[in-house]
Amino acid sequence: MLDDEAQILVSIYARLAARELSFHRTQYGDAPAKALATNNLSDYEQPLPFILAKSLVGGTVTGDIMDGVRSGALPFTPVRGYRSPDNTAAAHDDLTVRIRLVAPTVEKSQWQTITWTADAGGKEIGPVTLKVYVGGK
Repeated sequence: MLDDEAQILVSIYARLAARELSFHRTQYGDAPAKALATNNLSDYEQPLPFILAKSLVGGTVTGDIMDGVRSGALPFTPVRGYRSPDNTAAAHDDLTVRIRLVAPTVEKSQWQTITWTADAGGKEIGPVTLKVYVGGK
């Protein structure tokens, strides 16, 4: 039997697992979202794999994996040996980027517009606009 603190951590990690899987509706359907909504997370209380890595948030070697985690962004910190890729593109060139967008929950399917800008050399570039179809409940 787990002590109270360990059971709380199991619950937190189960919620984390269900939340992450809820983004992958084509693989898991609505099951993770329903589990979150009903707080029935028993299917997600299995051990989660974590990668042993250098932490930028602190903590201790034997502490909880979330020790030192606070709200707010961390500055980019390259690992030893990292070289920044040459991300320059001339006009009309293609440059591959990867972004993750989380669509809002809407009652009825609808088209929505996403607009973003970027900074290059301290100057704002863009905007770039993308039209997406968001599926309703």
